Amino acid sequence: MDELAYKISNIINMCGGEYIWQFVAVALIFLPCRKRRLWGVRYICGLACIVLSAVFVPIPFPDRWAVVYYAVYFVLFAAFNALVYKYKPVQVLFISLCMYCLQYLISCLSYAAIFTVVGLKGDYGVYWIYYYIMPLIIVLVDVMAYFIVVRRIKCAGDIQFNNSFIIFIACAFVIAASFLTYWVRVTLWYPYSLAALMGIGVLLAIIVLITLFMNIKAVWLSQENIVLTKMLEKDKAHYEQLKISNEKIQIKYHDMKKLQKDGIMDFEGLSGIKEAHEVLVNTYYTGNTALDIVLSEKSMMCDRLGIDFVCTADGSAVGFMKPHHIYSLMVNAIENCIESVRRREDHREIEVVVVRKDDMCVIKTVNYTDAEKLEFKDGVPATTNANKEEHGFGVKSMKEIVTRYGGDINFSIDNHYFTLVAIIPVPSSYAKDGPRKQ
Repeated sequence: MDELAYKISNIINMCGGEYIWQFVAVALIFLPCRKRRLWGVRYICGLACIVLSAVFVPIPFPDRWAVVYYAVYFVLFAAFNALVYKYKPVQVLFISLCMYCLQYLISCLSYAAIFTVVGLKGDYGVYWIYYYIMPLIIVLVDVMAYFIVVRRIKCAGDIQFNNSFIIFIACAFVIAASFLTYWVRVTLWYPYSLAALMGIGVLLAIIVLITLFMNIKAVWLSQENIVLTKMLEKDKAHYEQLKISNEKIQIKYHDMKKLQKDGIMDFEGLSGIKEAHEVLVNTYYTGNTALDIVLSEKSMMCDRLGIDFVCTADGSAVGFMKPHHIYSLMVNAIENCIESVRRREDHREIEVVVVRKDDMCVIKTVNYTDAEKLEFKDGVPATTNANKEEHGFGVKSMKEIVTRYGGDINFSIDNHYFTLVAIIPVPSSYAKDGPRKQ
């Protein structure tokens, strides 16, 4: 055996064997995840216990109890992760399963490579090359896994998934991987057959990893869709309520004007009109009822808060959109502006623009902000609210509505002015002044 390969082999055996060595190497790339207090002490002590237990209780190869060995050490590494990382029990199981998949991927790739070399050479005497191949594969898998797996877990924060599904996958994978490894070690000695079986192991690990993250994505989308649907339903109901209130005010105003024209002065009615003066002054007539209601409501809010509300709006520009979508989109956009400037002593102004340019509807809002640059998460500005789990859905709701109509929404900060621009294509069946007649 090559001298360096011999030294690497001794180091691996001193650290408890390949399984432990590979798991430790994989565990290192998960350090950026959310950790508990005194994690350094926890990490060193936990890892030392696992390595020492592996040194004094080596893998019982090729005994059938090797299957139990792998399962027991998976549980030990899960306990180690629970000790170091600040996650819920099922989330710890998820992270441990990711680690096991990566360790198994390293093991299978390494064996597949060396068995292929042995098959090509026709001599098991070149097996020492394995101790060069395996460290190289560890580095390659760790680098790829950091960007593909670890960064996703780190950015996800509170990982959500189907708990029963994760527990089932964990049990199934540990059993399948353990039995496949045992079977390969005790029943087959043909190099190409071994390489093929290790290739199956590689596919198994990759499929499990993909399935895990697909489950996270599916659950996340399901939860977000529920929230967004509830928001749209709430906004739709609010829109209908405001529409009725607006109609009542207009009827009252119309009746008073008619009485005044006939020379009849209803002083009690005039008193009521004066009380509604604030509403009437801030009433917009853009040609679109939903847009009128939103702009009137938010203009009144700005008037009460002492915020200058500068608005240019053409209701026909958004005429192709459903009323509750117009309401939800505009409410979220304008309320974000108001929230940004309402506690300021200066720059208390927001600008709202709704216009049509050629075959595009352009919606724009501008407000002052102390921020100099934006931080994005999932393509939208990250919420600055302390409770990030409860907030931030307003921006996502706007993006969902704009995307539904085939448009695009962009956010930017220039010289402390935050600008939202939504560009939505106007359907070809919708003429400039309304739907085309068929």
